[in-house]
Amino acid sequence: MPGRPQWSLAAFGIWHPDRETGEAQALETSIGIIVANEHTSNKLAIAGVLSGTRSSSTRAEIAAGLAAMLAPGPVHIGTDSKAFASKLLTLLKCHANGAHAQHDKQFQKPFSLHKDGDIWQGIDRTIASKGHHAINISWFKGHAKLEHLLNGTATTSS
Repeated sequence: MPGRPQWSLAAFGIWHPDRETGEAQALETSIGIIVANEHTSNKLAIAGVLSGTRSSSTRAEIAAGLAAMLAPGPVHIGTDSKAFASKLLTLLKCHANGAHAQHDKQFQKPFSLHKDGDIWQGIDRTIASKGHHAINISWFKGHAKLEHLLNGTATTSS
């Protein structure tokens, strides 16, 4: 965090294969501004920025997940954040079991009392609207080095 929280800024990026530019629009939300920034050969890159006193890399990771889920049709999210992947999988399981998220011990308190709960609440509502079956997530090793490829922690396709 910067010494002056009012100058905090976090950014994220999303890449969609097989998505047309016409589907992406500049969208100002309570979590930041999302803009389409590149489209080539049916591949769309979207960038977003989060400003304010609560910006962090974790918050940007969660916001990127929400923005990715808002794409039309089923989505498969790849992330290098184990915490985000684990919490999203828990939410997806709650919805698959027909249980409210607060029936799981990880979500016993209201979203408003969770760190980044405003975005997690948006994710919860998106899952309810889109359906748990239309969202998948995979964790992969970020910033992989040759040693990770050699020991199997990462692969050339993850």
